[in-house]
Amino acid sequence: MNKKFASLFLRLVCAAMMLTFLAGCEEDVNMNTDFSIHLVNPGPEWPKKPKKLEPTQQEVLAKYGKPDMFRVFYNKTGAIQTRGELGKEMMDKQPKKLPPQSWIYTQRGIEVVFEGNTYREQPLTDQVRLIIKYGDPEEVKASEYGGSQWMYFSAGKLYKFSPAGRIIEEKTFPGMGSYIKG
Repeated sequence: MNKKFASLFLRLVCAAMMLTFLAGCEEDVNMNTDFSIHLVNPGPEWPKKPKKLEPTQQEVLAKYGKPDMFRVFYNKTGAIQTRGELGKEMMDKQPKKLPPQSWIYTQRGIEVVFEGNTYREQPLTDQVRLIIKYGDPEEVKASEYGGSQWMYFSAGKLYKFSPAGRIIEEKTFPGMGSYIKG
C-alpha cells in the first residue's frame, strides 16, 4: 500500500472515531481532525444543558467560564498518542459518549483534569502547547534516550522531548506547506 493512501486511510479512520465519540454527545462541540484528534472546541452554544455537567465541571465553569478547548483522553493516563496508535487500539471500540477529557484555558496556561469527584489544575505541558499551536505532530519517533521526537513538516519544526515530556531541543527547517498527518 502506498504511503499517501495509507495516510489518507488513517485520517479517515481517526475522523470516524471522533465522529463516533461525538455522535452521542448532546453538546455543541466542533472538531477539525485534520488539525488534531486530541483537541475539540466547544461550540458557541456549549454547554447546552449546564445542569447535566458533573458538579466539579459546573464549579470550574463558574470559576473560569467556558474552556477554550477540550483535550480528549484516549487512555487512562491522558498520554498523547499518534494517529497510528489510536488506529490500532480504537478500531474495534464503539464508545457511547465522549471519552474523558480535560478543559484547556490557553490564556491562563492551565489544563483542568477531572478525576472522579474532584479536579486538579496543571500547567499546560510543552506537548499540549505544541498541539494547540500546530496540531498533531506529522511524525513521531521514539528516541534512544527515552524521550521522543515530533516533526511538523508543514511548519518546518522538529522538537525533541525528554522522557518527562519537556522540550530539550528545537530545530527549524524550510516548511513544506500542507502536509498530511500520519
